[in-house]
Amino acid sequence: LREMPHDASLFFCSIYDKSIAGSLSQIYRYAESNIHINKEKNYIETRVSNEDSNIQINESLLSFDECKKSAEIRYAALIAEKNIAYQTAKEILNFFQHIRKDPNVLNSMSMGRTKCTNIITNVVCPVETNRVVNIIQNTKFSIFIDETSDLTNNKWMTFL
Repeated sequence: LREMPHDASLFFCSIYDKSIAGSLSQIYRYAESNIHINKEKNYIETRVSNEDSNIQINESLLSFDECKKSAEIRYAALIAEKNIAYQTAKEILNFFQHIRKDPNVLNSMSMGRTKCTNIITNVVCPVETNRVVNIIQNTKFSIFIDETSDLTNNKWMTFL
């Protein structure tokens, strides 16, 4: 935990990568909570194991194939650790390969939960909503409503 330079009432938790507002007593209570302590232990263990692997394998001494395999292993571990669907892994990799064309863009990018939420809400959502509306307006389809004959008396609507 560290104090945010622009606001004395905010603290930043580097383990959860989020800002926390509150008084000093609330910050101490947060720092002593079981959830934070367990997450901190896992964070330290992961960082120590990463440092150990960095000490054992200096990538500058590895061949291109070995570097590629090492990067693939780290990428697969990240996908597993963050519980990302394996089907999405290729799309994420393609995205970063596309951004790689200008490394300054990737180096200058930043993304947090709030920024990501705002981008999706204010930029992506209106564009995709308009796209779906246009597709629905310009595509012919049929609506089929069927009432089931069992005890539930459910109605099903199908777009064809």
